[in-house]
Amino acid sequence: MLSSQIDRIRPALAKGFESDVFEAAMRNLSDLANPLRFNNFSYAARETVRHVLYRMAPDPHVMACCWYRKERGQQGGVTRRQRAYYAVQGGLSDEFVKQSLDLDTDEMISTLLERIDSLSKFTHIQLQPECFALPLEEVDRLVALTLGAGRRTGSPRLAGSILDTWLARICDS
Repeated sequence: MLSSQIDRIRPALAKGFESDVFEAAMRNLSDLANPLRFNNFSYAARETVRHVLYRMAPDPHVMACCWYRKERGQQGGVTRRQRAYYAVQGGLSDEFVKQSLDLDTDEMISTLLERIDSLSKFTHIQLQPECFALPLEEVDRLVALTLGAGRRTGSPRLAGSILDTWLARICDS
């Protein structure tokens, strides 16, 4: 089951670094004796998603959108939320997306960011010791959630991308 889901993700990744990091994430899972296996997977999976978002939503493209506003106190030009926003709806206006396409991108974006935050939770074990040495069954459940099937977002920007084949499928409510 997971191998077919992984096989659907691979072609959506850019050759080179994105694919290499994703493969490293998968290798982490095969080390059953390592109490950090899911933590290491989470870190690598989160970084894969981060790179995909940067590829799908380059700063100049995001900053050129009608909906873009520089966030107060933001060091760089584009926030993670804005990058996810662009990955979901591109430069289309909110009004067009909601009225013409009948999509609720706010829910899609929030869910995507929640899933990224979930992966982040498992990378900071010094702050959360309960995230260390997870039982095998819990690791299997979390991996299935991360790579498993779920509902599709219907986003035209996500069609055929890793975010459609991977992250959007973990957005089950």
